[in-house]
Amino acid sequence: MVIVNQTLARRHFGEADPVGRRMTVVSQTGPVSREIVGVIGDVRHAGLASTPRAEVYVPLGADPWSFATVVISGSGDAERWRAAIGAQLARLDPALPPGPVRPMTQLISTWLAPLRFQMFLVSLFAVLALVLAGVGIYGVIGFLVGSRTNEIGVRMALGADDSEVFRLFLHQGLGLAGAGLVLGLAGAAVLVRFVRSFLFQVPPYDPVTFVGISVLVLAVAAVASYLPARRATAVDAVQALRTD
Repeated sequence: MVIVNQTLARRHFGEADPVGRRMTVVSQTGPVSREIVGVIGDVRHAGLASTPRAEVYVPLGADPWSFATVVISGSGDAERWRAAIGAQLARLDPALPPGPVRPMTQLISTWLAPLRFQMFLVSLFAVLALVLAGVGIYGVIGFLVGSRTNEIGVRMALGADDSEVFRLFLHQGLGLAGAGLVLGLAGAAVLVRFVRSFLFQVPPYDPVTFVGISVLVLAVAAVASYLPARRATAVDAVQALRTD
């Protein structure tokens, strides 16, 4: 008898129930016809983002190997389970050495460690890019305020109030951020396939992520533009129009 996974069942039997059907399985002694007695979920052996393969599970007694991995469902300290497993193995065969006993969380954490480090680096560079973008917008708007002092004085002398001057430079900062955001989203749409391996149960073109990042970038741009725009409202029209 054998058990098959969901991928094999869908690939070879479609929507039909495979239980009770027979299939030929190549074992260490050659091809053997076996009956399918159950279907289990897929296992991602190559990583969480990998594509499950078609698999067949054969009873260890029918096709024994020199090693085996046992998964036990339980709770509590791993040391207590290690002692219980060792005692059970000694009861089956005193000469059978037990292998390492590790919690599943530790195995998953070990496998995820390289990915977590890579994602940490990606996140770090993303934060640095966001900070640099904010500093750049602050510098550009600050430069515009300083170079357009006379223009600001003229606008105020002609009746522009502080809110109009504030909105002028705030809109310029947001406009710069918006243009960069459009280019960034276009580049992300093209390059997102290169980070597909980092994603697990998250679509590459996740609209929530794209919208959330866009809102965050615009918020940083608004904060970066706020101080220079406020400084523009403090310009004295008389001083700005005074010439040496």
